[in-house]
Parts: sequence; C-alpha cells; structure tokens
Amino acid sequence: MKKVILSLLLITLVQLAHAQQYAFLEKGLKLLKPKAGTTLDFDLPMFLHTGTTISQSDFMKYMGDPYLKLSLFGTDEGGIKAYVFEKASEKEAQSKIKRYETMKGGDFMLGEVPANFTTRDLEGNKVQLEDYRGKVVALNFWFIGCKPCVMEMPELNELVEKYEKEDIVFLAIALDKGSSIEKFLKKTAFDYQIIPDGRSVTGEYGIFSYPTHLILDRDGKVVFSQQGYFSGLKYTLDRKIRDLLSEE
Repeated sequence: MKKVILSLLLITLVQLAHAQQYAFLEKGLKLLKPKAGTTLDFDLPMFLHTGTTISQSDFMKYMGDPYLKLSLFGTDEGGIKAYVFEKASEKEAQSKIKRYETMKGGDFMLGEVPANFTTRDLEGNKVQLEDYRGKVVALNFWFIGCKPCVMEMPELNELVEKYEKEDIVFLAIALDKGSSIEKFLKKTAFDYQIIPDGRSVTGEYGIFSYPTHLILDRDGKVVFSQQGYFSGLKYTLDRKIRDLLSEE
C-alpha cells in the first residue's frame, strides 16, 4: 500500500494554525493546505515534531493520538515532501477524544451472553466466566505475533491502573502457550489477567480477527465489541467502562 486517500475526517484533523520550522526538514519546505482527494505517499519521510523518524507501520498509532496533529510540508510547485506530527492544542485533543468516546464499536456478539468457560490463568488460578456476574468484564483476545495486539498494550495497561479499585475484571485470552507468554512478558508489560492456550474459547466464540475486545455488563451481556485495531480504542473503552460502573 503506497498511497491512501485522505478522508474528510482526516482532513479535519490536519490543523493549519501556525506554520513551524523544523531543522530536520529540507530547507524551503512550508506548511501546505490539504485538499480533498489529497493522497498520502508512505514513501515520503514522516516525523514527530521532535525529529524522530516514524515508520510506515507506526503511522496509524500516531494518527490516532489525540495530542498530535498531522501536518503536510512541501512546496507549491513540488507538492508534499514530508509529514510531521505536531503537538495538538488541548482543545483539538479534547475534540478528538470526544469523537473516540462516542464510537459505538461493532455488532459482533452484541447483546449476547457469551458461553461460560472454565480455564486457568497464567498463574494457575481457576477462571470461570460465570463467577464474574455482578461485575463489569473486559475481555481481550490476542496472540504474541499480532503486532496491533502488542501495540495497544500500553494503553490497555493504563485502563487497568485507572480502574484497579473498581468492580471490573480485565481478562486477556491468548492463543499462545504459557511458556511463550512468560517469555514475552519479560520484555513487554501486559497487566490484564492473562489466560494462555485460549483457542478453545476463541473457537467457541467464533473469533478470527485480532485483537478483539468485548465488554460485558453486570448481567454478563456483551454491550460493546470491537474486532481489529484502531488507535483511539482506549478512549472508547474508557467511556463505556465508566458508564457501566456508574450504573446501579
């Protein structure tokens, strides 16, 4: 994938408040005004405002960060020559967060009560889904080789920390064996309660896309689902969790 058409939503995220000069850019480049139908050429240089080079694979992660905004730099004659993720204002960031909070997710398993499962977590503790009735439950389905799964872990860890004293359970059901996960966790932190060897559960639920997230209300019913990665998911999950925890 060399180019992606800029959607109208993307264009609204590109702010042109003040042109900035960056020593890491070629001389003579200026901030350009985006136009409908503008394409992103991923062969062009991409940077953070600090000068750090961004890889193609990390582009969407930064694109979804509400505290960053994408700016296009180039010349009137030559077009776009580079992309820079600049700092967004607090107003811009909050506007983007509000959009994330109102995202509804998908219809996968929505309204269903998932089948009960009985298994053991990475520490050997018995885990039975039915035991969590009366609590909010956040389920994450992942595997080690899934880059988007790993990419979202730091933000998922933030949710675990935020709600550590609340009536909610965070369960991560992995496809990998326990020994592989233990090795993985030595380099990458993931604070959900992890269930290894979860293929029987994912098979029962019909999950084939990763990561997949399900949020269950206190009655065990799926009230939010998301298949696949999007970088604003933390804010969507956060709002849904807050709303459920506030219900009596």
